Amino acid sequence: MSEGCPDYGAVRIGRSRLGLWIAAGLGVLIVLGVIGANLVYAQHKAVATAAQWAIDGPPCPQLTPAAFQAQPYRPKRVFAYDDIRFARVAGHVSCEEVHAGGGRAMRTFVECQFTSPGLPAVATKAGETVFAPGPGRPATVVVQDRRPRCMLASKFTLRGEGE
Repeated sequence: MSEGCPDYGAVRIGRSRLGLWIAAGLGVLIVLGVIGANLVYAQHKAVATAAQWAIDGPPCPQLTPAAFQAQPYRPKRVFAYDDIRFARVAGHVSCEEVHAGGGRAMRTFVECQFTSPGLPAVATKAGETVFAPGPGRPATVVVQDRRPRCMLASKFTLRGEGE
C-alpha cells in the first residue's frame, strides 16, 4: 500500500486518546462545578439561618444549686439535642444548629428559643446550669463550647407568619 492512501481499517490511537482526555477533563469540570455550586448554596443557607436565629437581649439570671432547690417547681419537660439535655417547666421550644461567625464559620453551636420556659435547665459534659428568666417570659439558650448562656429574648412563637 502506498503512504498517500489511508487505510480505512486502521485505528488512530492518538485521536482516540485525545477524545478520552477531553471527555475526562469535561467530566472533572462538571463535577467541580456541582461541588462548587453546592458549597455556595450551603454557605448562603448557613448565613440565612444564622441571621434568622440571631438573638440579642439581656442575660437571664442564673440559679445556684441552693436557689434551684428552693424553687417550688422543677423543669420536667426534658429533651436532648446534639448530646445536650434541655429541660423546662412550661412553654414550647425550637432548636437549631447554627454556624458561628454569622453563618460563615465551619464551627457550629446549638441555639434553643423558648416561648416561656420558667426555669430552663441545660446539662452538658461540663455540668448543669439552671436559668431563671421568670414566669411567662421568653428566653433563648445558646450552648457554645459546652458553655450555656441565656438571654431574655426569643423570636419563636406559636403564631403563624404575619399574625
